[in-house]
This record gives sequence, C-alpha cells and structure tokens, in this order.
Amino acid sequence: IELSVITYDRPGSLKRLLDSLQNALHFGDKVDIRVNVEHTGDPETMQIVNDFKWTSGHKFVHHRVVHAGLLTAVVESWFPHSRHSYGVLLEDDVEVSRLYYAWIKMALLRYR
Repeated sequence: IELSVITYDRPGSLKRLLDSLQNALHFGDKVDIRVNVEHTGDPETMQIVNDFKWTSGHKFVHHRVVHAGLLTAVVESWFPHSRHSYGVLLEDDVEVSRLYYAWIKMALLRYR
C-alpha cells in the first residue's frame, strides 16, 4: 500500500494530514509516501513537506515545474507497479483516523 498526498497551498491542513498519517498505526509495515506539490506551492507548504520525516517507509516529493491543475495532479499522483500494488490518494484537506491503515488492510485481505 502506497500513500499519495496531493497538495497546493494549504499548509495548515497539509500539516494536519501529515501529522495524522505519522500518528497512525502501520503495524511495522513498509508504507511509502509520495507528496505531489503543484508548481505554485507556497514557501510554507514546501517547508512543511521538506521538514516532514516519514518513519514508516520511503518519502518522495514530486514538485511540478509547470501548472497542470487538479485533474492532472490526481492522475499523475500514483500508478500501480504490479497487480498487487494498492494506492491511497489523499488531498491536503483531509485527516485520517489512527486506524485508517488497519481498515484498508482488512478490506484488502477480505475482498482481494
């Protein structure tokens, strides 16, 4: 399961999302995170992204160099690497439950 965060210029809500992801239970699983920042992301947003330490896996930051809009940001934010790749797309205005990962994992085990 890979996480993909899409952000633009909402540093307060982005920080809330990243904090909720960091505080969630991942049960020792490796969960990589990709943060997609639109080209006009403000300095405060970029500072939050750069300072964010992800302890559950690899962190990758994709900072667009040209404006593409929300649709492109979503479409380009994640692509499966195999038949067993699963992605969670999160915009910067949401917050996850501490047990979000357990719910996703149980759903995959039950229905996949």
